[in-house]
Amino acid sequence: KDFEIKTMTQPYESFGGRIKEQSSEYYTRVAERLRHKQRGITIRDYEHLVLEEFPAIYKVKCINHTSRYSEYAPGNVSVVVIPYFKNKNEKNPFELKVSKAKLSEIRRFLVKLNSPFVNLDVRNPKYEPIRVHFGVEFHIGYDRTFYENQLNEEIKEFISPWAFGKEEDIIFGGKINHSIILNFIEERPYVDFVTGFRMYQQENENKAEVEVLVAEGTTASSVLVTALDHIIEEAQCDLVEVSGGDGG
Repeated sequence: KDFEIKTMTQPYESFGGRIKEQSSEYYTRVAERLRHKQRGITIRDYEHLVLEEFPAIYKVKCINHTSRYSEYAPGNVSVVVIPYFKNKNEKNPFELKVSKAKLSEIRRFLVKLNSPFVNLDVRNPKYEPIRVHFGVEFHIGYDRTFYENQLNEEIKEFISPWAFGKEEDIIFGGKINHSIILNFIEERPYVDFVTGFRMYQQENENKAEVEVLVAEGTTASSVLVTALDHIIEEAQCDLVEVSGGDGG
């Protein structure tokens, strides 16, 4: 240990590294090699071959009879990859993407091992952001500016917990009911009540957001993620004047 160095940090992503293989990992690798024999035949083979060869890949989903443009394409195989999300410096930390160069590298690796009659496509997931829009009133004594920001961050963490270091996995497809998010907001100790709650889903960046009651992945390669920011406004309470009759 060098006492002249106080701390070390790594704010940016590393690349091309692999830790020393442990005994448990060795037996896992050997067992998988004996199973797929370094050939891509089944869905499991594709997934484990990629995970073993590319340590920077966190999760792989292989979808048969599916192309980039259709989920009914016999003879096509799609491999959807998600990179590790630690020390990432993405513009949008909730939409993790592998570079085009790495996707091409993964494809070249798999093409050597799979059937020549398969049309192979390696791509990133289809991220579909979810945004909520509502009015909120906080309990007396809670600063509005501070707790609006805190509520915004807590909603993002609730929808995409893996991006905040939680143990929850990234799920392909998935479904989120707007009542679940509304209940989460109402349970915050600083929230008094919520009005006009609405949830929107954006299928892709070229389409407008659509109001939904249940957000659900539109394809097998879709991943539901939180939007970068949610719209939180001051609660609007419409007061209705009720007047009695002559004898009221």
